[in-house]
Amino acid sequence: MSLVALSLALAGGGCSGESATNGGSAPDNTGGSFGGTGGVVTSTGGAPAGVGGATGGSESMASGGETNTGGTGGTEEETDPNAPIQADPGDEGDGVFEDPGPYPLSPEASGPIDDAPKGHLSSTQTFTSPAVYAGWTFDYQIFVPAQYEAGKPAALAVFQDGVGAYGGIGVMQMFENLIHSGEMPVTIVLFVSPGSGGRSENYDVVSDRYGRFLLEEMIPDVLADYDLVDDPNGWAIAGFSSGGSAAFTVAWFFPDNFRKVSTNSGSFVSIRTAHEFPQMIRDTEPKPLRVTLRSGTADLDNQFGSWLDANFAMAAALEEKGYHYRFTHGTGGHDMKHAAKDMVEEWRWLWRGFSLPYYD
Repeated sequence: MSLVALSLALAGGGCSGESATNGGSAPDNTGGSFGGTGGVVTSTGGAPAGVGGATGGSESMASGGETNTGGTGGTEEETDPNAPIQADPGDEGDGVFEDPGPYPLSPEASGPIDDAPKGHLSSTQTFTSPAVYAGWTFDYQIFVPAQYEAGKPAALAVFQDGVGAYGGIGVMQMFENLIHSGEMPVTIVLFVSPGSGGRSENYDVVSDRYGRFLLEEMIPDVLADYDLVDDPNGWAIAGFSSGGSAAFTVAWFFPDNFRKVSTNSGSFVSIRTAHEFPQMIRDTEPKPLRVTLRSGTADLDNQFGSWLDANFAMAAALEEKGYHYRFTHGTGGHDMKHAAKDMVEEWRWLWRGFSLPYYD
């Protein structure tokens, strides 16, 4: 059984927000974000750690996303030397960090370093949901790094709000440099725009619906031609504003698919129900997630709440339950300026310890 089918049999993500200010227009509502990705999963040989919940490898820490080898629910198998590896990332970089401006674009996002090869970004295409959001259309683009080879499964990153939210701060250039330097795995990126029926309905609702859409419908269809790892430690999901809370929601409901979560000015406020997450985190056994948060003193503060206070509340809950998390706060607003400087360190931290030996 595939990772998608197995995890959906066992488990049951989305939220929305504000307008993006850098790198293209963001969808209606309150915040740009990056979209979900994932594709048809190709086994890498050997049971991945934690995949599907019941048959995956054991974890060394409940909240750290570290892997292992062998199985937890049956006969132990020999480790495949070519299987993805999630080593213990340790706790370096975990916690809360103050990072006041200014926020210049990082060198890694500004241009190629050491002749890093350029990947390919597809043209905009459209996917129609057959059931979960029946009839809704979703525009998307796929970024494929130059190092990707068919038959060698790549990691996956899904960004909400399409390329517009993150393209203007050089996220693809940054990925090209980090992949070239070996600081992150070869990663295919799916940029997904909100559906035609309404961004808030996709992103601000705390339920498994948006995650089911990604895993049951979109990823198996639009990424069918790519080989992706079946280790959830190799799947990341990211977003800005409501796209950030949506990214966390998807991983919350589907930790056996997505274990790395990047949020920027995440809308953990009362637009709908994402403000309930801090208490939900406290009331629930830790999930194997690795989470980043970012906000600032000039972030939104309106009838839905304070975005900065909400992200501090998320950080406190994650700390209390022993999660690996990284929260940077500073003087930034509800935009991508702080991310332009900090995202390179954020993604280094997210991918720490994860590798694909067959790409070495």
